[in-house]
Amino acid sequence: KVKENPPAAMNGSLQVEDRIVRVNGNDVFNSDPAHVSTMIKGIKEDPVVLDVTRGGSGSLSSRGGDGDYSPHAACPYYVSQMLSKDAEIVFAPYNYVLDPAIRDAMGIELANTVVVLDEAHNVETVLRDAGSGRFGEIELCDLIVMLNNYAIIEKSTANILELEDSNVGESETAHLCEVAHALLLFVEKIVDKLRDDKKYFERNPGKKGA
Repeated sequence: KVKENPPAAMNGSLQVEDRIVRVNGNDVFNSDPAHVSTMIKGIKEDPVVLDVTRGGSGSLSSRGGDGDYSPHAACPYYVSQMLSKDAEIVFAPYNYVLDPAIRDAMGIELANTVVVLDEAHNVETVLRDAGSGRFGEIELCDLIVMLNNYAIIEKSTANILELEDSNVGESETAHLCEVAHALLLFVEKIVDKLRDDKKYFERNPGKKGA
């Protein structure tokens, strides 16, 4: 149970006497408080999802208190997805419409749809973020190792890839090793450029230092 004056209670998202039932889907109803605390602290990635009961017996299916879950409860996120299929007006963040990857993942079809962009001066930033990525030197070096392993694979009919050019609607075939080799040369140039820029910056720190 949540005690008085810990960070969780002071934050306001939890209240005193709330009972944590599940942590990221794992049942902790009968677990020791120290075990539950250790489990939460050990989660390294967001989000941390807590199933909590308030004012009842602690059973997710009970109806004893106002804070208990109804047996007919549903996730608002998935409910909104289902309702959006028959809705005439749908409000969504920019990237749901502008980012092709998110649009495909969400199954959003824009055919015969009127799209209204509010605060459209932000569209450029959203598009830039959608087409960009942040990778560190270690990540790029790991990518080089992986591509090199693929580049040395012998050519065979088992590793032929079909490459489609969506701009012209045509496709061509290439061996996996050829594609990996071309990508390997490209990534190696990026790493060399980054290293050269880093050395230049370190040798020419300017007035405020490196």
